[in-house]
Amino acid sequence: MGIGTPFASRTTPLCKSFIWEEWGGYNIVLHYEAAGHESEYFALRHQAGMIDVSPLFKYKISGRDAFRFVNRLIPRDLNKCKVGQAFYAPLCNEEGKLTDEGPLQRLDEKLFRITTTRPGHRWLLLNAVGMD
Repeated sequence: MGIGTPFASRTTPLCKSFIWEEWGGYNIVLHYEAAGHESEYFALRHQAGMIDVSPLFKYKISGRDAFRFVNRLIPRDLNKCKVGQAFYAPLCNEEGKLTDEGPLQRLDEKLFRITTTRPGHRWLLLNAVGMD
C-alpha cells in the first residue's frame, strides 16, 4: 500500500468516491465524484483543474551538452523553448517511437527538467553516452 502525497490533506476530504489507487508508491484519488469522472474531464478541458504529480518522475539534465542531449530525445524544436518556459515533450527512441511523454522545462541555458510517468533513468543514461 502506498503513502499519501504531500497534497493528501487537501485531496482526501474532496474524494467523495472513496476510490483510490496506488501509483508510484503513492495513494492517489482515481476520481473525486462518486458518479464518475465526467465532470472532472470537462473541467480540465473547459475550465481548470489540478493534478497531483507527486508520483511522477522528475529528471534534471544539466551540463555542456544538455541542450544537444534533450534535443536528441524529443521530436520538437528545442530552440522554441526559452529559459523559464515549458512545453509538452514526447520522448522518442532512436526509431522515433514514443517511449514516454511529459512536460519539459528549460530552467536555464544548460539546465532542463523532464517529468515522466515511468522511471527512465537507465534509458536517459544510455542516451547520454559520450555527452557531458
